Formats: sequence, structure tokens, C-alpha cells
Amino acid sequence: MAANQVVLYFEKQEDALRFTLAAGSVLADPKRNHTVEDLLKVAREIGRASRITAKGTLNP
Repeated sequence: MAANQVVLYFEKQEDALRFTLAAGSVLADPKRNHTVEDLLKVAREIGRASRITAKGTLNP
């Protein structure tokens, strides 16, 4: 299933910025050769989200 849009809510603006920077560095890498540390950094920042919602059509 895939949603058209996923929204992350953060309590602190700094957490949202850290997530954006971590995810952006992984997504912008043209090699797609990410280290475990890169992926763990994104996962840690997602863990700071206070709420996550998905909107759109779900296709099973």
C-alpha cells in the first residue's frame, strides 16, 4: 500500500529541521549507496515525530 502524502508533525521546530536535513541528505545522494549510519539518522529523527498521518488513496 502506498499513500499519496505522509505528514509528519514535530513538537519542536528543531526536530523538523534535523529530520529534513537527514532525509534530504539520503534522498539527494545520486549513488544511492547509503551507510547504515545514514539510515539510522533518518530513523532517529522520524522517532521524534509526535504524530504521523497518511492521506490519499491506498492501493492494496
